[in-house]
Amino acid sequence: MAGGLRQLPNLITTARILTVPVIVWLVLRGFMTEAFWLFLVAGASDAVDGWIARRFDARTRLGTWLDPLADKLLISGTFVALGWQNWLPVWLVMAVVFRDLMIVGGVMLGQTVGQPLAISPSRTSKVNTTAQIAMALAVLAMAGALLPGDAVLNHRHWQTVIDLLMVVVAATTALSGMGYLVRWLRHAGRHDDTPGDQPPGA
Repeated sequence: MAGGLRQLPNLITTARILTVPVIVWLVLRGFMTEAFWLFLVAGASDAVDGWIARRFDARTRLGTWLDPLADKLLISGTFVALGWQNWLPVWLVMAVVFRDLMIVGGVMLGQTVGQPLAISPSRTSKVNTTAQIAMALAVLAMAGALLPGDAVLNHRHWQTVIDLLMVVVAATTALSGMGYLVRWLRHAGRHDDTPGDQPPGA
């Protein structure tokens, strides 16, 4: 594959990052319908850049860092904006953002101290990401009056769906966060046991 095409997944990922401030601004200004469609396109681009990278063997080292960063910025930014507008509970927003900060902080700390940790998403983490995207879309759709039906019964039906998604997001956020913490502690423990990694004079 030519060099330019090899960077196509990274360009798509970068475009996804650039949508984050726009989505946040749309939510804060109350343009929920526009935020819904832009979030939908951004979420779909995650599948597209991954498919291109696998199909045309265009995986790059930059892409392995850029793609998860884009996902976390998109989800965290949207959740914070929806929480600010009282469409999501504060405790859930804090849990999602704290987990992402913990993962990013752990990876950066590992790089800083010369103990890089390769983070591969667990099955729980993949379920968590899917549930977060589905919940953000459902909340944006409800806020933008895009869900089918406008009767009180239909509103309650969709609210029940969102409540169930909230439970799934909360549970998988806690489980995957603890999973990453355990992996990081084990990784740090293995390096601490290596004589060559001991500080001078120890």
